[in-house]
Amino acid sequence: MSIRDKVNSAFEIEVKSTMHFIELIQAGKTPDRMMINTHPQRWDDNYLWWLKELVAQNLKNKIKQLLNTIRSK
Repeated sequence: MSIRDKVNSAFEIEVKSTMHFIELIQAGKTPDRMMINTHPQRWDDNYLWWLKELVAQNLKNKIKQLLNTIRSK
């Protein structure tokens, strides 16, 4: 849930996995220019650190949803 990073674009592409993204690129189903926003802090082989990041991100997203709801009233 992004509050500030909004982009108006003429396309909407659902990417299901890294391999799916590669297949979309190879098939020419992506735009000529793209910005890829990654979150390397979420890439961790340590299960406990990964779980901590998952829980924290889900909590932040719920708070952002609540803020958006309050602001839209």
